[in-house]
Amino acid sequence: MMTNFIDMPFAPDMAEAIVYGVEMLDGRKVFKRWTARYKPKGRPGDIFDVLHHCFKIVRVFRARLSEVADNYELEGFRSREEFVERWKKIHPKRGFRPDDIVWVHEFEPEYNARIERFRYEESEEI
Repeated sequence: MMTNFIDMPFAPDMAEAIVYGVEMLDGRKVFKRWTARYKPKGRPGDIFDVLHHCFKIVRVFRARLSEVADNYELEGFRSREEFVERWKKIHPKRGFRPDDIVWVHEFEPEYNARIERFRYEESEEI
């Protein structure tokens, strides 16, 4: 089965939250494992690259924006308020509307994808 590589852009600080994690106010480190978008950007099984690390979408579902904000840690934020402020900044015309329905992409590290993406034939000379 051919792996589907997709483009899933992230702001630099969100890319770092995915790969390196975010230190929470209580000292715990959490990793961004959700991204909410107004349109679906991939399907389960799709793989994307963040800072030269591969991640696989494991679930795509619809949720109210307020539910996503309540799960701010999965989005890579230290508080609900921090998430809401970022959302408003990214979507200045629409702002944060708690009842908006968004597409949530849940993902996890995919350690074998890099090998598949850059595999070469053994008969090829390097």
